[in-house]
Amino acid sequence: MPKDQLAGADRLSLLGLERQSAPPTSAGRFADGGAWRVEIPSVEGPELMRAVIDEARELDVPLHRVSQGSGVMMLTDHEITSMVELGDESNVEVCLFLGPRAIGTSALRLRRPRAERAARARD
Repeated sequence: MPKDQLAGADRLSLLGLERQSAPPTSAGRFADGGAWRVEIPSVEGPELMRAVIDEARELDVPLHRVSQGSGVMMLTDHEITSMVELGDESNVEVCLFLGPRAIGTSALRLRRPRAERAARARD
């Protein structure tokens, strides 16, 4: 095994822990029989998603999922539709998360003027 894959092994041994030669395996599988998945997080729009898909193909790296973390409310309807279509065309799962959320907790929001309570979204 290359030395760079053993990084930290000397520190573990100082703690009385030995590094395993290979990680433990699991009998668990995804519905298609796969044992693992590749997800690229923070894919914030269709242009970046296209670049991620193209690069994965170029490098022959399997890509199972992309996620957009800043919040679906930051995207236009056209951008959302484009990302869903790219995912469908490329057999890549697309995870779009709710957000952005309003600043502060619910209790803090109640103290703000009514006009400031709602989360703002990009047109």
